[in-house]
Amino acid sequence: MNIILIEGIAVLSLICGCLIPFKRNSKPDGLFWLINCFVLTATALLVFYKQNDYWHSDFSTALWLTISASVFLFIIIVIIKNTIWRISTLLFPYLFVLGILAYFSDKLVVSSVLFGEISVWLYYHAIVSILMYALLTIATLSALSSTIQERNIRSKRLNILSHRLPSVTSSDNLFINLLTLSAFILFFAFVSGMAAQYLQTGRFLNIDHKTILILLAFIIIIIIIFLHIRSGIRGRLATWIVLFVYLFISLGYLGVKFVTNILLAYLDKLII
Repeated sequence: MNIILIEGIAVLSLICGCLIPFKRNSKPDGLFWLINCFVLTATALLVFYKQNDYWHSDFSTALWLTISASVFLFIIIVIIKNTIWRISTLLFPYLFVLGILAYFSDKLVVSSVLFGEISVWLYYHAIVSILMYALLTIATLSALSSTIQERNIRSKRLNILSHRLPSVTSSDNLFINLLTLSAFILFFAFVSGMAAQYLQTGRFLNIDHKTILILLAFIIIIIIIFLHIRSGIRGRLATWIVLFVYLFISLGYLGVKFVTNILLAYLDKLII
């Protein structure tokens, strides 16, 4: 099957996901689950097709892995607490933007390694990192949802988002729960990364810009959780802080791949 066709279907599924907030029933009905299963199947099939014989670590594949993992975790979260389905109002448009970036960047450079050449620790590190980033994506959108709703309440103005986003309480609870879980997973991702680094270079820690960004993000997440326990930090301040955390993680996870697979490759073509 042509990879371009599968990518087109995956992008189409994300467009369908963007239409979820406009459905009539204000609950996760059959149509909601059908669209989510369509998105998850399409994106997971694309990832499976791309990772069939080789482990691709390029920018495009990282984006599709993030999209598929985010939808998978979103489905699990809604099963546990169905009132959170309204966060799809922010989630799917954001994933659609990532899908467009992944679709066009896929035509540039592909970085791949045979599965037999990858250590078990590197597999573990990759899976844990993807799950952590997907969790942090939903947590960040939850914080943004809480801020939007709180602002609408204070201004006493009702708009489209007021009816389609979760309540402030639901968004805040989801935000702090996912942030706490992200901190635990980020710790294991860091440990597995150290193990993989030791097997490759004989050193546990390689101090570079990626490591510094991840450490800063981890420290800030711990501070947010501590402040929430002590003083109940929430609202606009918490949103801005977690956006910075998400920026640090994105620069460490996706930013390195973007520079390596796209910018440097493009500059090499210009020089040649």
